[in-house]
Amino acid sequence: TAAAIASIAFREPVAVVDGNVVRVLARVGGVKEKFKDTTTAAKSFSALANALVDPKRPGDHNQAMMELGATVCRKAAPDCAHCPVARWCAVGGRAEAATLPRFEPKARKTAEVTRALVRHRGRLLVRRNPGTARRLAGMAELPELATLPDAVAGRPALVRRRTIGNVTYAETLLEVVVTAAAVRAWSRDAGLEWVAVADLDDVALTGPHLRWVREWLSPSDRPTRGKPL
Repeated sequence: TAAAIASIAFREPVAVVDGNVVRVLARVGGVKEKFKDTTTAAKSFSALANALVDPKRPGDHNQAMMELGATVCRKAAPDCAHCPVARWCAVGGRAEAATLPRFEPKARKTAEVTRALVRHRGRLLVRRNPGTARRLAGMAELPELATLPDAVAGRPALVRRRTIGNVTYAETLLEVVVTAAAVRAWSRDAGLEWVAVADLDDVALTGPHLRWVREWLSPSDRPTRGKPL
């Protein structure tokens, strides 16, 4: 962070207030206020953190605070017995320590996604995430139906629900009718690729999607090397 660079490289007396530091300060002070998120908590503790900075050794101070939060004042299992500031801590050695800082529960969200199950001549159509993607970089997924031009939706094959973080996804998997026009359109999308069903075990297909494909295929169709659909 900018504060870390300023204090370590330029010896400026500014505090780093990351998640580790927030945790230390919340526990030492016995702060039971509920924060919206870590960013909000950091703003709340900023003045205190800056007041505690050693002006002669700000870089060492910040590194010590971050290290204390990361290795001793841990999120789930604080090691109060070996904490160098335990004598000043409002909740040191108590079960309550693991509950601080407190955050408001995140609102539950739901999302509906329709994915395409496309097989043609022993191959399955997948979408490959670029290596620079923030999510599932380099991994393959079943494509969303809305991203496939000229796709003709067939019957629903599977409906699955899964929760990632605070979002519950309802994913409907539709079989797609393969037409010549659709194949031509898909060939122009660099993110789409055909993979042999027989080689699915060697494809970096995300775990849930690989499991769904296996459920969808009949026992005789499931990946067996050299056996086309």
